[in-house]
Amino acid sequence: SIHIFVTFSIALLRSLLLDCAQRKHTSSRLEHFSQDIMFRLTRPVSPPLDNTTTPNNVDAATCRQQALSRSSRKLARHHPNVKLPPRMEEKSRKEQIRRCCDRFKSYPATVDTLIRALSTIMSHPLEGKYRHINQTNPGYQRTLANVPGAKQLLLALGFTQTDAQMLFLAKVDRKLLTMALATLEETKETPEYQQAKKELLFAKEMTARLNATPSEEERAKRQELLFQIPKEPLEGRSAVMRIRLGDNDSTTLTRRFEGDDTLQ
Repeated sequence: SIHIFVTFSIALLRSLLLDCAQRKHTSSRLEHFSQDIMFRLTRPVSPPLDNTTTPNNVDAATCRQQALSRSSRKLARHHPNVKLPPRMEEKSRKEQIRRCCDRFKSYPATVDTLIRALSTIMSHPLEGKYRHINQTNPGYQRTLANVPGAKQLLLALGFTQTDAQMLFLAKVDRKLLTMALATLEETKETPEYQQAKKELLFAKEMTARLNATPSEEERAKRQELLFQIPKEPLEGRSAVMRIRLGDNDSTTLTRRFEGDDTLQ
């Protein structure tokens, strides 16, 4: 009878312990669930972009910047101990200029255009026409519009977006412009700039040669070289060689060769 009593007591104690553990687990889950519900009910919701406050002509970069700002503020509220690295506009002007120049060092046309524009502003600081930049201008579209870091450099120098098309420099900071010009001149010494510059000059030279009317001597020389090229095979049974000059896809030379042809 003592043995039965001990066995029954142990079973009862085990049942009580399991019941307490289950109650504690359920209570913990309910607590976490209630905390999650309270977080969802009380957390702020980011307001959508409204056409009444955000004009339709705001460019995509501005919209992305606004979204990043909202995300950073929300992160700071919910996770105050998490520190984000500073954004580009939060860095010093010197650091912004250096980083922007490093981003477009393989775009020689961009570097050369910025040097000419900033040098003109330095020489004529009171001329308002040199401190206005029309972003729809073909020159801007060709050399600055799609180049990473180009517009950011102008903003770091004090240019402001007056509307969807115009950038305006209200105050000329000669010290800042001098720093930017010195950094741009240093960018011209980088291997990336020099290699891209050589390729750009070569493409311009070849394009000019292709568009120019050859002289009689040039025609005779070309005809002599054409006799050394093997006959072009039919399409579908040959290898195709393409030579593209510069970044313009329209200046592309295409020629078919047999698989065993060689160029000498």
